[in-house]
Amino acid sequence: MRTALLATLCALALPACGDGEQDEAAAAGEFQAVESALLAISDFPDGWTESDRSTGDDDTTCEGMALAEKRQRARSTAPRFQGELTSNVLTRVYRFEDEAVAGEVVDALGGAGNASCIGEDLGRAVADGEETVELGELSAKPLSVGDGLGDAAVATRVTMPLLSDAIDSQIILDFVSIRTGRAVAFVAFVQGVEPFDAALRKDLLARAAKRLGNANG
Repeated sequence: MRTALLATLCALALPACGDGEQDEAAAAGEFQAVESALLAISDFPDGWTESDRSTGDDDTTCEGMALAEKRQRARSTAPRFQGELTSNVLTRVYRFEDEAVAGEVVDALGGAGNASCIGEDLGRAVADGEETVELGELSAKPLSVGDGLGDAAVATRVTMPLLSDAIDSQIILDFVSIRTGRAVAFVAFVQGVEPFDAALRKDLLARAAKRLGNANG
């Protein structure tokens, strides 16, 4: 059950996961800049795998994601990266008109409101797909990811209890947004039962923040 639930969650954590090539308004240079800032499978430990990118139009009512999609000049989404058991990482990089817009977006993406909204959407998807599972009360709280990540970083942890006759479990989602200049990376760490490995999360966020310089020109 847990594996099936995680597949559902990761398919929805970044709504429709468009690959950026569908955005006709983005110039080739803008797209290449955000593409160069994405995490890659080479950033992950041995044993991790990547899925194909999904394509399609983004359709979300979550305020942070909707704002980012509305104001972006270019964006690209990496494949979904999967580790052992229930570890998953999803990431998207945006480029905006200027630093002021990027600052507004990074706060909205990484804040509790956006994180809770995505968690609630995922919860509804799980409830619809698993008749034997009930959802406990979702909680969202600020998450410390350390200093030195770009010009600004905002993070929230969402915990979603999963209740059933067979076993009680939970899904933990860490949502982190990082800004460097007018570029923003949004990274979602998805883990079942226990939180995502903190050391690996720190390393991946440092790599994502460093790459944002490529998308900031």
